[in-house]
Amino acid sequence: MVKDRTNGRFIDILLVEDNPGDAQRIERMLEMAENTYRLHTAVSAKSALQHLKTFTIQVILLNLPLPDSNSIDTIRTFYTAHPWIPIIVLTGLEDDQLAADAATAGAHDYLLKQELTTASLLRVLRYTLERHFHEEQIRTSQADYRRQARELHLLNRIISTASANNDEQKILRDTCFELAQFYNTSRTLILLHHHEDSIVTVQAEHYDEALQPVVGKQMNLDLEPALAAISSSTQTLILPQPPFSLKQFLNAPPDSKFVIHPLYLAGKTIGFFVLNLPPTHVFGSSDVRLIALVSEEIGLALEKIRLYGRLQAHAHDLEEQVQRRTQALADANEQLKSLDKLKSKFVSDVSHELRNPIANLTLFLELLEFAPPDKQAKYFSTLRAQVKRLFNLVEEILTLSKLENNNHHPFQPVDLNALVQQVLVTHQPRAQSKQLVLHFLSQNPLPPAWGEPNQITQIVTNLLDNALNYTDQGSIQITTGLEHNNGQPHVVLDVSDTGIGIHQEEIPHIFERFYRGTQIERDKISGTGLGLGIVNDIVAMHNGRIDVQSTPNQGSRFTITLPVAE
Repeated sequence: MVKDRTNGRFIDILLVEDNPGDAQRIERMLEMAENTYRLHTAVSAKSALQHLKTFTIQVILLNLPLPDSNSIDTIRTFYTAHPWIPIIVLTGLEDDQLAADAATAGAHDYLLKQELTTASLLRVLRYTLERHFHEEQIRTSQADYRRQARELHLLNRIISTASANNDEQKILRDTCFELAQFYNTSRTLILLHHHEDSIVTVQAEHYDEALQPVVGKQMNLDLEPALAAISSSTQTLILPQPPFSLKQFLNAPPDSKFVIHPLYLAGKTIGFFVLNLPPTHVFGSSDVRLIALVSEEIGLALEKIRLYGRLQAHAHDLEEQVQRRTQALADANEQLKSLDKLKSKFVSDVSHELRNPIANLTLFLELLEFAPPDKQAKYFSTLRAQVKRLFNLVEEILTLSKLENNNHHPFQPVDLNALVQQVLVTHQPRAQSKQLVLHFLSQNPLPPAWGEPNQITQIVTNLLDNALNYTDQGSIQITTGLEHNNGQPHVVLDVSDTGIGIHQEEIPHIFERFYRGTQIERDKISGTGLGLGIVNDIVAMHNGRIDVQSTPNQGSRFTITLPVAE
């Protein structure tokens, strides 16, 4: 027998062998080990499966064939019933096809009895256990990732609701709903103080259809020590056996378990989250952190709403005093409101764009847990695509932030032809994969443009990406040239394609952030709706100009003019 040095317990091995001589030989080999194995034996597949229901086994040594089971079917039966126990096949049949079929059916390793030695058996056992240990780590990590993805999805939904609403009651009600769905509670509710006393009121709730609503009911904290105890703390209170008075107040089932967390506003306790959990639910430290985060976000949302309400009231008082103000002040006020709406829209759009790939990551991680091997590659490909989508969105948002902060290197002469050639090299494989022809017509010599090289590269890259995204057949042509505007020389970059084109009524909007057009099939054509907005901002920073010509179903042409370096 060998002892597991990692945790001090025995490694239990089930030997399924119908030949007594072979069984005794393997037992002697294991007894010669330096450490301690604990060997269990069975002489048939049926008795082995019954043994597995009674004992905890770490490794199965499976003889093939067995009297009561076909060789490969035996492996499949054991693997299906106990997929987390590694199987090592022992056989006297020297058959390469059998070895391959065994691996396909779920075996970790394959040993020939006639070649078996103590050293080879112990080595394979050690490698199998190490491999199994790493697989367990991967499964644990995947479970953690799925949990984190679900938590992020929950927080994203709650934050999005709080950001998009000034309706306090709706935010509280939607939060109860989201928590109820996440934890499968029979009732989730929020209690709030409305006065400087010990009375709290059920302000919002979500409950099972079999229960009666309690919204509007009031409770005196002086009569409920459990709630009063956490009023002055930030701790989460878990009550596996809540007091009868609390269960009666909340109309809770007899076997209820409660989780209660304080809700803060401006540093003061204003209420509580109360979750009526299933009795079997284990509420761990990650749940405590999650509830604390939700409480913090809702506290911030309520603070924002109440501050907004006070500001609105103050604004109303001021409005009566400034009615005779000049139109200039009125215009400035409208502009501020417009900027506030743009900011809110930007936050909402970013949340929306982030939510979809996160939801897809959650779904495919869950599918991956139970996916057969032949589908795992497809699910990993989808996960990689969603991660790439998130990466591209974050990169483009960071680019916009740098542009808004004027965070760039000093301008310098830029060789536009060389820069375009570099971008074309990186995009040529994608064009070939779509069977598109890339043409580059350059004017030589061409004076250098005056600008920031990385930003001008971003212009070419975004325009070429757009052309490749929206062109399914035909060609894409990039042209460089020189023209004079008002007596001043300018370099010209022209990108034209034979793609789907743009409707005339949509052209004025294509440079707006997150705008992607009404004719686009979003599921088939990737993109964030930020690329052209970035191009427009960069061109403006370079004192350039951008023109668009497009015909639906025929193609589009983007023309950029930039000043020449002096």
